[in-house]
Amino acid sequence: MRCGTPGYVAPEIINIKDMRTKYSPSCDIFSLGLIFHLLLFGKSVFRGKTYSEVLTENRLCNFNLFSPEYQQTDEVIMDLLRKMLKMNPEERITAEQALNHPYFKDE
Repeated sequence: MRCGTPGYVAPEIINIKDMRTKYSPSCDIFSLGLIFHLLLFGKSVFRGKTYSEVLTENRLCNFNLFSPEYQQTDEVIMDLLRKMLKMNPEERITAEQALNHPYFKDE
């Protein structure tokens, strides 16, 4: 079953056509990445102003984490965020990998 809030859901969920399709827990990593972005920058990764615009951007995974606005952000943070927000769930970082990421390691 498809569930989630546009702007906070993985693209593989929002793009489901056949309701018998199964998805993996990596969809939760994507959602956590969206929340992580919101906590870091105080705004959504999706720039749409209306529900329809956000839905479309979310469906297409339309954002660029390599744009100039992110250049001043620590590269360790951006590395984790980019790995969490991979469009392809098979390329996305796992929860275990995320917890072992340098971002969470003591200096």
